[in-house]
Amino acid sequence: MFITILSSIKLYLNISDNLQSESDMARKFYVLSLEIYKILNLPDEKRGINSSDFLNAKYNQYIKLYEESNL
Repeated sequence: MFITILSSIKLYLNISDNLQSESDMARKFYVLSLEIYKILNLPDEKRGINSSDFLNAKYNQYIKLYEESNL
């Protein structure tokens, strides 16, 4: 019975860690989406960045976040 209680506690703590990790990842995805939204809503002449460079940078950032997530 003691082993079962310890196993249950371990599983609970692991779930808590996973929830915290996913919450952090959600914040990172949200920040990425805000950066993209901010640039897209600027007029072309005020962006100050090459669109293909921006796209590649944000896509690479997205891929990194996707690989780090627990999907």
